[in-house]
Amino acid sequence: MQTNQLLNHYLSVSPAICFTLDVNQDQTRCLWVSENIRATLGYSTEEALVANWWKNHIYPEDVNDAVARYQAFVASRSSLDHEYRFCRKDGSLVWIRDQLRYVSGDRVSHDTIVGAWTDITDQKRSHQEMIAASERRRILFEEARDGICVLDSSFAVVDANHSFASMTGLVSKDMLLGKHPWDWDDNYPTEEEFRHVFSPLPDNAFNIETVFRRPDGSTIDVEISINPVGVGGSQLFFTLCRDISERLCAESELEDYNRELSALFNISASLRKATDAASLFNSGIADVTTALDADASVIAVLSDDCQQYLVEQAAGAWESLVGKSFNIADSAVARTVAGNTVFITEDGACEAYDAQLQLGVGPAVFVPLKWGGDNEGVLAVGRSSTVESHPFNDNDVRLLSSIGEMMGVALHRIHLMENMRRRLANIQALRNIDMAIAGSLDLRVIYNVALNEIISQLDVDAATILSVDVHSQRLEYAAGKGFYYHRYRAHLHCPRRESRRARSPGTGSHFFARFQQSRQAGAQGNAGRREICRLRRGAAGRQGPHPGRAGTVQPFAPQARSGVAIHV
Repeated sequence: MQTNQLLNHYLSVSPAICFTLDVNQDQTRCLWVSENIRATLGYSTEEALVANWWKNHIYPEDVNDAVARYQAFVASRSSLDHEYRFCRKDGSLVWIRDQLRYVSGDRVSHDTIVGAWTDITDQKRSHQEMIAASERRRILFEEARDGICVLDSSFAVVDANHSFASMTGLVSKDMLLGKHPWDWDDNYPTEEEFRHVFSPLPDNAFNIETVFRRPDGSTIDVEISINPVGVGGSQLFFTLCRDISERLCAESELEDYNRELSALFNISASLRKATDAASLFNSGIADVTTALDADASVIAVLSDDCQQYLVEQAAGAWESLVGKSFNIADSAVARTVAGNTVFITEDGACEAYDAQLQLGVGPAVFVPLKWGGDNEGVLAVGRSSTVESHPFNDNDVRLLSSIGEMMGVALHRIHLMENMRRRLANIQALRNIDMAIAGSLDLRVIYNVALNEIISQLDVDAATILSVDVHSQRLEYAAGKGFYYHRYRAHLHCPRRESRRARSPGTGSHFFARFQQSRQAGAQGNAGRREICRLRRGAAGRQGPHPGRAGTVQPFAPQARSGVAIHV
């Protein structure tokens, strides 16, 4: 009796609900159920003994499968262990683990089934959460855009996702299993190089940047985060790889833009400070050479006679070209000016034009110094023809074109300033002459002021004023600067008029015409001096001494390279 009480007490507090079923000709009915069914499911033992109670309270989605498994169990007379959802009396759902065993009876008793129900709701929930977490990890691992690779202690691949396989250029991640990083790492192509850098690996996580080499020969830049982890007593390396090719490209473009902006800012500042063409060319050529990493640079402008292009400034391999000229018809400089566009050559040393520019220079770019639709000259840069040299890219050409436009505008501004200063100086010179005429009756003072202003404004070395005698219609020397003037009167001290008659008719006017021609030749140097001396000797020979009166007149002996005569 005491044993039965202990057994009933044990069954009433047991976490499992025990029950017994009677089997009669494949029909079953519940004979007994433990009292703990009330605590677990909320039903009384009387309710549980009602026919079809079990079937009517199985969750509708699980009832068909549960009943089918149960019927198969009864038919097989074996055992059954299955799970399904069951409705509690309060309407909530619990997961039930139903364990059944078929017990065959003898002739007297029927066959029976003994079973036990266990509430596995918490275990089922944990299992489902674990499955969901595993699925999330699988999605993160397989569907991640970043490449994920797991290496063992020998650096062999034990797992990888599809993104990592595509980074290495392989079709499937299975092709990676057993391979090693040096099979695709372009920076560490051999095992010795890889182990020399990464053996032993640090215990904490670290990042590196490297290059992956694909089977088709292409490469990509990647950033790798390596995390050592311990699993089951062995060490693994969890690596996360990200393709940074686009980022590096964007960084490179940003650096180029910053370099362009910095160069344009510096060049703009130096060009604004330039007060004349020489300082503009000096500062511009230095800034351009530095900004474009060029080995040679040159600035050429159109000559005054518009027949050729003169090199005003040069640097590097083209420094020896300063002062030389280019043909206006068939040169790279001429082509740039004619089209007012950029002219680019990949190998200037192999081109058939501009032999002067073929001084060990490979890639070269010519841009016009343009202001609006006008062209002020050409700016050209070149790089050496060595193996390390590289052609000019689009950013270089764009930067050089901007610099060319800035220099063209600055050069036009300087020309305007020079013209303005020259016109102001001309106006001031005319004002000084006008004030001298209005303020003095002395012709020597007026002539002196006029000669000073003429020499200054016309940029000549000498000037003279010749006056016309209204009676004799001949030129007389009135005043001059920069020329020697010698006059020897006749030793008989003849009157001034008769001394004039002693000259040959028309001598003064003839000499003036020839002097104007010799002035142009005087700008050419010593040849001009010889021409003027020849004119002086010819004039003296033509006038000769008057019969009965000895005398000579030597009007001019030059001491200047250029001069001007004014006919008053």
